[in-house]
Amino acid sequence: ADLVGADSDTDLAVLRLRSDETFHSISFGDAERLEVGEWVLAVGNPFRLTSTVTAGIVSALGRSVDVVNDRFGIESFIQTDAAINPGNSGGALVNLNGELIGIATAIATETGTYEGYGFAVPVDLMDRVVKDLIQYGSVQRGFLGVSIEEIDSRRAAALGLPKVQGVLLAQVGSGLAASNAGLRPGDVLLSIQGKEISAPNELQSIVALYRPGQDLDAEVWRNGTRSIISIRLSGKEDPQYASWAMDADPDRM
Repeated sequence: ADLVGADSDTDLAVLRLRSDETFHSISFGDAERLEVGEWVLAVGNPFRLTSTVTAGIVSALGRSVDVVNDRFGIESFIQTDAAINPGNSGGALVNLNGELIGIATAIATETGTYEGYGFAVPVDLMDRVVKDLIQYGSVQRGFLGVSIEEIDSRRAAALGLPKVQGVLLAQVGSGLAASNAGLRPGDVLLSIQGKEISAPNELQSIVALYRPGQDLDAEVWRNGTRSIISIRLSGKEDPQYASWAMDADPDRM
């Protein structure tokens, strides 16, 4: 096989097989329709046991477990208790219709083997990454140009929010997407493209589905007022990107 491209932000890669054989592709499911408690199957080669299938349920959605070792790493995993072990990485997580809903990528363990906590990259994010790797050789990722922080109950009360929701803009990079749209430090992003946000990794995973130059509608909380602002995503070619990206501040996107 030849490496077509790899993306460290999502820990995914595309390989091109050199073969005269005909290979059948798997049908894609809809990760957005997944529900906690839904049955899923994990397919892989754990401990060199070829084509092993294990069953479990969706234990949680949108998990971040700090396993992608990249400062712009994107983690919003499907968590499952289907047995996943070394050798399962890159294997399919499918629903009961046999449709791909995720790619197994990690486990949470203190022993190095299965303890009931496996994680998979959702198929919608995988599809976006794969298409870019095939077409461009790298992912064309859009950026807001912000650093973000989580909203807890104390911060929500201080900001006058009716409930704990959204993410706080701690910094806004000058000349980048959020700044150009009129956003400023202290604003709270409540939703993007109609999808509510409750954690930094949720915002990162939504924005990762779009390319530079695309417009996103963001619901913003500022001084007790909600408003909708259109944001045109920046890309790495923007003159201000390099200085912003070099900043050591975490949770930048």
